[in-house]
Order: sequence, then C-alpha cells, then structure tokens
Amino acid sequence: EHDELGEKKVDRDGYLADGREYAVPAFAIGTKHPRRLYMLAKEPSALLGFRDSYVFFMRNPDLKRVDANEEDRGYMDRNGLLPNTLRKRNILLVSARSVFKKFGHLVVHNGRRWKDDYF
Repeated sequence: EHDELGEKKVDRDGYLADGREYAVPAFAIGTKHPRRLYMLAKEPSALLGFRDSYVFFMRNPDLKRVDANEEDRGYMDRNGLLPNTLRKRNILLVSARSVFKKFGHLVVHNGRRWKDDYF
C-alpha cells in the first residue's frame, strides 16, 4: 500500500521526517544494509502490548521480519545494540519503516493520531 502523505513522513530506509523520533530504539546494521533502520522485534511488540514477538508477527504478517545471523549479532554486540537478555537467544529484527506504516503514531515518541500516522 502506498500513501503520498505518508511517504512524506518516512523515507525508504525508515528515517522519520519533520523531527519525529521512534519511541523504541531504531538502528542501522552495517552488515545488512548501510542505512536501513531496524528494531529489535521485542521492543515494538512490548510497546504495543503484545505478549512476545511471536504473537506480534503472527498478528501482523505484513511486517518485514528479519532473522539476525551471527555476523549481525556480532555487529550489534560490538556497537552496544544487543541487550544482555538476548545475548544467547535468537534475535528477530523488524524494519522500522514497516512498523511505522502499520502502527503510525503508536510507535512515534509523543505521537499524535492522524498527524503522525502513515495513512
């Protein structure tokens, strides 16, 4: 789905426009794509009230899910992006752009309905 007004609020790589910031950490992983923003799936799922990231993805199959490999894990660990609770567990990432398109103002820091939504 494509919305002209929504495209002005977020770019192709997930960076928000007009001073908006995500309510959860979003970061680029140099091993995947040099500029594209990702989030640890557990962060937006917790923010939005899902029990865990498995339920988050089951109820939202249109989100861009990315499984982190060992190279990604090493990159995140070296750059302080990997919490201690995930050091030995499978790491699921989700693209920040897909989360914004789906949930809009709910994942924007101090987000306001309509003004900070994609659609």
